[in-house]
Amino acid sequence: MAANTQQITDADELPIDRIREAYVKQGFRFIEHPGSEELPSFFGGYRPDAVALKTGQNVAIQFMQSRKGQQGLSFEAISRLFVGQPDWRFVVSYGGADPQASSALPIASEAAIRKQLNDLRDLGQKGQRRAAFVMGWSLLEAALHRVDEDADHRPRKPGTVLESLARLGYLSPEREVQLRPLALLRNRIVHGDITSEPSVDELKAVFQAVDEALT
Repeated sequence: MAANTQQITDADELPIDRIREAYVKQGFRFIEHPGSEELPSFFGGYRPDAVALKTGQNVAIQFMQSRKGQQGLSFEAISRLFVGQPDWRFVVSYGGADPQASSALPIASEAAIRKQLNDLRDLGQKGQRRAAFVMGWSLLEAALHRVDEDADHRPRKPGTVLESLARLGYLSPEREVQLRPLALLRNRIVHGDITSEPSVDELKAVFQAVDEALT
């Protein structure tokens, strides 16, 4: 029986934040550097760089650049651990945005982005500012993919999104300066700081930036 193994190729270095976002959006529980108590017994001494957990669709993720947790095992030997484990897949990642899909992202229409922006405004008004704030940054990147014809439409860091939109003339210099510290807030929330909360004005600033980038 063949092991459930998938290889992904991309140039980024350990972009675990992007991979986490992708899996969480798909309903997985993401654990970085899981301990033995969070893994089934068939893993033995092997510790993956991360696991994404969902009933019947669990994924063990190992970065090509990392050797932590491998216990001297080759990737082939690790993949054999997953033979006969239908609820698990083993992913070897060179980096990238989403181990389950191509790293090139589809281009959203202006209408689709604006519809989601309106949905996020409603979400923010219901008190879900953290979720609306993070997803607002996603729309800002979607807006960039629409207008940057020279790009390969791969995922980018928030600071790169701001810089690119400003360079192309879709964000004013003042707006870029305003959003720079908010990119740090976005990263804190995404990386597990459950105490960070965007203010109403900070959320509004991200929404206004999306509007500006679409104008």
